[in-house]
Amino acid sequence: MEKLIDPCTVCAMKSSPGKCSIAGTCRSLQRYKAVMKVQEHSKRKPNTERLSASVLANIRGYVGDEKGDGSKDAEINQMSDSELFEAWCTYEGFLGYAGRILTVHDNIFDVKK
Repeated sequence: MEKLIDPCTVCAMKSSPGKCSIAGTCRSLQRYKAVMKVQEHSKRKPNTERLSASVLANIRGYVGDEKGDGSKDAEINQMSDSELFEAWCTYEGFLGYAGRILTVHDNIFDVKK
């Protein structure tokens, strides 16, 4: 991967560090942050390595790997975080509640997306 340069370090509009007058609308900064987020996500461990054993057991049950032999691990590793959470919620019996639970969680813990 090529090394990215933070656009704020070379921007002529930036008046002083951390006090940019156009930071909220700067397309270059938005692109930079989006690419950095993708790069960080690609460095993460596979889902089957980063999830706890109990959560992974539920996800495996959801995708039909009841034996827990890892036969569906490739499928699990391709799932996004929201798909994993939806699978866990469904397996636990919270049918259709994953989105609402995440919204409430983000609101309570002041999570910004």
